[in-house]
Parts: sequence; C-alpha cells; structure tokens
Amino acid sequence: MPSTISQFAPVDTVLLAGSINRIALFPGDQPGYKALVELQGKPLIAYVLDALREAEGIGRIFVVGAPEVVEYASQWPEVSGIPDGHQLIRNAWRGLRAATTERVLFCNPDQPLLRSEMVEDFLQRALPTEGDLISSWVRYEDLGLYVEGEHKFAKFGDGKYAHGNLFLVRKDLPHIERVRERLDRIYQSRKNNLRFAWALGPSLFGRFLFSLLLGKLPSLNETLEIGGNKFGINLKPVICPYPEIALDIDEPEDYAAAQRYLSDPSFVSSALETAGIAREPTQQRATV
Repeated sequence: MPSTISQFAPVDTVLLAGSINRIALFPGDQPGYKALVELQGKPLIAYVLDALREAEGIGRIFVVGAPEVVEYASQWPEVSGIPDGHQLIRNAWRGLRAATTERVLFCNPDQPLLRSEMVEDFLQRALPTEGDLISSWVRYEDLGLYVEGEHKFAKFGDGKYAHGNLFLVRKDLPHIERVRERLDRIYQSRKNNLRFAWALGPSLFGRFLFSLLLGKLPSLNETLEIGGNKFGINLKPVICPYPEIALDIDEPEDYAAAQRYLSDPSFVSSALETAGIAREPTQQRATV
C-alpha cells in the first residue's frame, strides 16, 4: 500500500532566512534581507510560512535569520527564531540542533510560488526514502510555461534537472567539518555542472570530464551516489512534479516572473496542465 504523510510523525522545519539580497530585484530595491523583500504586498518569507503552516506533516518551524526577520516570522504559530550564523551551513547546523524530530525539512525564504500541496508532495516522496540528505529535483520536461526558469537546469546522463529548494535531512547528520564545508560548496554550486561535480569530489569531477568527452554524463542518481560516498553521507534525490519548488528569486527576471504569476492565480494550474501534470494523488507518481 502506498505510504502517506499520516503514516509518519510530523517533521520540524528549518527555514534558512539569513541570505542578503545584494542586487536590486526591482527598481528602487535596496540591499537587505531577501526574506523581507516585498512581492505583491507581502514579504517573500510570508508565502513560504503560509505554505508550511497549511501543509500536513509539518511540526515546529525554526527560522534562522536576523532579529527583524525572526520578529516578522513570529506572527505565525509554532515558529521559533534562531540567531543568524552568517553562513548557510552554520545556520543549517544551528537548525538541526534546535529541531527535535529525527528528520528535518529545510527550505529557503524566497519561494513565493510554494504551496502546501507542493510541500506535502515532497514529504510523501522523501519520508519513505532512506538517506541522510534527500534533495528535491524537477525534470526539465515538467517546466511547463515557466520559461524564465530554464537557466536553473543542468544536464545529467538521464536528462536535465533543476535543484529544488526542499531538503529532508537526518538530525544526526555527521557533524564533521569536511562534511559541512563540502555541503556548503555543493549548495553554492548546484546550478553549474562543472562546479557541482568538483564540489562532490575529484573522482567525480574526473569522471564528469571523461564522460563529457565521451558524450555520456553520469545520471543524477550516480552523481549523488558517487559524491556522497566520498565523504560518508547517503545522498538521495526525489523527483517532484512541481516546477515551482525550483523557482526561487535570484535575479530581477525571477522577481518579475513571480510577480506576473502571482497576479494571475490561474497560472499555476494552467502551467501544470501544459506540462502534462495532472494533480492525481502523489503516491501514484514514480521517484528516482
């Protein structure tokens, strides 16, 4: 019988909200915390908190960020603040220490198209999966009408994928410096094949270059398996049908696109239909 979220205990969530927006996302925008950048009249983090609080399977939410970000997020129930450590992976470990569940969901504050059903879909795929760090991915074929997101996709041996912004992590993830450093490099390099392969280790990088010359890249699964083996972590991907989980706000064109989509509530469903994605129960979809 397919698993459902209700078969598993709720997971705590860590919202990594310490990033600073250093480029103008729209005319008049000033550098500041990305979580508090306003879109359609409310901060980006508000969209994510709404999606998390409405999703089944979510326990407590820990927001790692500056005092003003934490203060804003405290308006939502069961939200606790954690001081910003001024480094992504340091903030992630602070979140892991604060969480009380065996596995912890991680997400970013700049996903204004995120909805509760997308969170639930990822959890339903990830919770039955064995792995230390389970990451969300989107196939290029599922991009649909979100053409502005094409630059977020990278080539693997089994197709083009974009890294989603939802992760399920074991609370007892090995707390060793080289793991922290490499995870930070992996995250920073996730949108560039060469940098991503190098971050996963010299062996994978060499294989990547050799495969590139032969015209046969390693698959997504192979890439993560080889990289994980190099530093003692079981990395697993799950493929999600919702392109919105990969559409964070990095550039002005991302902001402009999200603004257009949010101005037309029917766009999300029409985009999914164009991509050939019917909203049948998620347990009927295959994962990698």
